[in-house]
Amino acid sequence: DKACVYMDVIMINQYFGWYTDTGHLELIDQQMRNKLDNWYEKFKKPIMVSEYGAGTLPGDHKSPPSAWSEESQAATLMNYWSAFDDYRKKSSFSLVRRKSGCDF
Repeated sequence: DKACVYMDVIMINQYFGWYTDTGHLELIDQQMRNKLDNWYEKFKKPIMVSEYGAGTLPGDHKSPPSAWSEESQAATLMNYWSAFDDYRKKSSFSLVRRKSGCDF
């Protein structure tokens, strides 16, 4: 946070529903909106979300969705996209990429 005053753009990585509140996908949309609002209000600078999402095990299917299932990953992304759909209309927001699930 201390270095943000010197930056032109703020980049954040966020994994709601994965590293925090695991399995509570219903919280992601509002948590992401709160996070973006707070960063923008604090620094008044463009925000880029450089990573977001959840991991999955290819071929793992669960109903209802649970951690590591393809259904959980899809639901996680849909909840992020709900927030991003509103924020991408603002000039202060840019989406960079989602977590690929195979970069570690």
